[in-house]
Amino acid sequence: MNLRDYVGKYVKVYTEDSDWFICEPLEEIDESHRADESRIEIIVRSSKDSLYEVGQLFLKHIEIEKIEGLDMNIQEGLRLTLNYSPDIKNVYKTTDVTRLPQRVLFGKG
Repeated sequence: MNLRDYVGKYVKVYTEDSDWFICEPLEEIDESHRADESRIEIIVRSSKDSLYEVGQLFLKHIEIEKIEGLDMNIQEGLRLTLNYSPDIKNVYKTTDVTRLPQRVLFGKG
């Protein structure tokens, strides 16, 4: 199975060892790359025990059991989350929390 037909889309890939991950197939860097594998970026994996790490890698086509296209709404949601999610840890570190209120009231004031 070939991931080159899905460049620019997010897909769920099932592998021959019963693992799965969500990835984005990427454009090939140069034409001299092997024809039996695709460059991908994994964004979600089945579990922390997965054989595949989040990030870019080359996946051999022979390892692919099934490719499942994701609904366009799910793809757009992933894209928005990945591109625009706030960096809460760094914002908290740079915020002067001593000036924040210690108590928050809801309802009539």
